[in-house]
Amino acid sequence: MKVTHFDSDSLLHFEPLISDYLAQKSSLSDLTNGFPSIETCLDHADKRTFSSMKRIELAEIISKQYGEMKITGQVSENIQALRSEKTFTITTGHQLCLFTGPLYFIYKILSTIKLCKQLNETSDKHFVPVYWMASEDHDFEEVNHAYFFQKKLIWQNDETGAVGEMNPKAIALLIDELKLLFGNAQADSDWMGMLNKAYGHSTLADATRYLANELFGRFGLVILDGNNHALKKNFSEILRQELFEGLSFEKISSVNLRLTESNYKAHVNPRQINLFYLQKGIRSRIEKINEQQWKVVDHSIEWNRDELLSELDQYPERFSPNVIMRPMYQECILPNIAYVGGPGEIAYWLQLKTNFDAHEIPFPLLILRDSVLLINEKVKGKMEKLGLQPQQLFLEKEALKRSMIDSASTTLPEEKQRISEIFLDVAAKMKSIDPTLENTARAEEQRILQSLENLEKKMMKALKTKEDVKLQQLDKLLNELFPDGVLQERHDNFFQHQMEFGPPFLDFLLDAFDPLKKEFHVIIL
Repeated sequence: MKVTHFDSDSLLHFEPLISDYLAQKSSLSDLTNGFPSIETCLDHADKRTFSSMKRIELAEIISKQYGEMKITGQVSENIQALRSEKTFTITTGHQLCLFTGPLYFIYKILSTIKLCKQLNETSDKHFVPVYWMASEDHDFEEVNHAYFFQKKLIWQNDETGAVGEMNPKAIALLIDELKLLFGNAQADSDWMGMLNKAYGHSTLADATRYLANELFGRFGLVILDGNNHALKKNFSEILRQELFEGLSFEKISSVNLRLTESNYKAHVNPRQINLFYLQKGIRSRIEKINEQQWKVVDHSIEWNRDELLSELDQYPERFSPNVIMRPMYQECILPNIAYVGGPGEIAYWLQLKTNFDAHEIPFPLLILRDSVLLINEKVKGKMEKLGLQPQQLFLEKEALKRSMIDSASTTLPEEKQRISEIFLDVAAKMKSIDPTLENTARAEEQRILQSLENLEKKMMKALKTKEDVKLQQLDKLLNELFPDGVLQERHDNFFQHQMEFGPPFLDFLLDAFDPLKKEFHVIIL
């Protein structure tokens, strides 16, 4: 396998907020807690405080969440290391997507593991990679499908509420479909067996934990489910403030106004209360009716002030943070120094620091995950036949098509230059006779030049027709690499490419990654 590195922003053309963040613009300094580097990571670790009691409790809760699951020595050591004041976490979070979902789930976790590896090689402190399972999320439509060879497999399920509590038994039918897709050669493979064991668990959270542990346990990845009574208890004071004071709405609304005035996009918009009510089959927003009354949207559940305080005290696990509050919950219960995410995630995290500061919770460094384009032997052959280099694949489609055909033969620059020179003389002669005639000459010049441009378009159209086979091949190639017009990593499933690239695939990616270098990697088999 061969890997080529490119500047990620130059290929992916991030939105202005992310481009400016990667460029470390000083105008964004107050929205961050420093810009990514080994030095700033270590500096955050020096400054980060986390009580010994919370450390012990955290390690015990994580151990219980693994239950009887077999874990590697690396994972066991990392869980126990959380008890030490010299241990800190680097975290990424993701939904519980079917069969791990799109490739970037894998890339986020590997970027997190790689950053920990880099820090552990340069410090006497210890850094643990953590995958935060978004088990409380209720958007089933976002997690119920996966793509293999551009075929969409969909998990049919009529359960509601938090996806982590859903029973994944029906996924067995989809595994049978996978076996048909991959054929006999893969039907009895290790990874098919892994999927069967994963989705034999009673909840999607347990299934996803098993799958992530099987893939990344040898790298020491620690998996955490925030849907927990004791962990929410540690966050209960912030939950109380959110229910009764509405500080988050004020702080984030102010940041959003500033962003829009600076021509940036605000990705998340706060509500007066940024919490859901969570019970079996229910995850619905909490709204304030008046100063003494609160309710759960679309349900008959209501409280007065004392009732709500009592429920929060007895059942903090029933109060589920939304996208505004989840990052704060994470940083409250982990000795965390950095969060690894995609460009969309980093953009909305940049809206949150003011709210963190108001609640006196440390804000982490924000690290952009690595991104990859995978090119197998078949696609490589097609690229060579068309004479394409990897960076050309990221051109706008029409621009790429123009670059592939002999466009020089369809342009008339010399002819246009001669027309302009001729009319320079014509305009001068006409002006000498009558100054008002100069504009007439210029208008005629523009008419003729426009005619030449029309001829250029006709020649280009004729050439495209002539090159139609070549352009159809290009369309097919781009559809393989950018299915449905999106980045491969946002569509394809990991196991499809694991089959093509072989068992060392994860190790190769880990070696290639460097989340501090802002690189886009093109990997050719």
